[in-house]
Amino acid sequence: MLNNLTQPHEYPGKLFVVEGIDGSGKTTQLALLAKWLSAAGHRVFVTEWNSSALVKAATKSGKKKNSLTPMTFSLLHATDFADRLLYKIIPPLKAGMIVLADRYAYTAFARDATRGSTGSGSASCTASRCGRISRSTSASRSTCRSNA
Repeated sequence: MLNNLTQPHEYPGKLFVVEGIDGSGKTTQLALLAKWLSAAGHRVFVTEWNSSALVKAATKSGKKKNSLTPMTFSLLHATDFADRLLYKIIPPLKAGMIVLADRYAYTAFARDATRGSTGSGSASCTASRCGRISRSTSASRSTCRSNA
């Protein structure tokens, strides 16, 4: 369910998400915040949009060739988010770290809407249900149930 994005997780770490348009300074501000938090003795992990090794090259190549459909973009972003959530966000939260996320699932929702790929069946909506943050989520066991 999408309402899982609005409910607090139960891990000891803290998740801070920064959303905004390209070039608005998100990465710069998160880098400054990470430096400040680290200097104050906090353990910090920073994750950014479209950084999953699973999709980064495909997204770059598809953009360059102008060959990605709205659904393909949605699937790539959903894959990126699910991979980041399971392997880059949840483990540091479980370890009690502060996770600073340069964009989150909300970026995928906004981009899907802009490209015309919306609704509960869109890949980004499905990924958010599959990758919800809960104590039962793990890389070895999916919490997703197909609606198809």
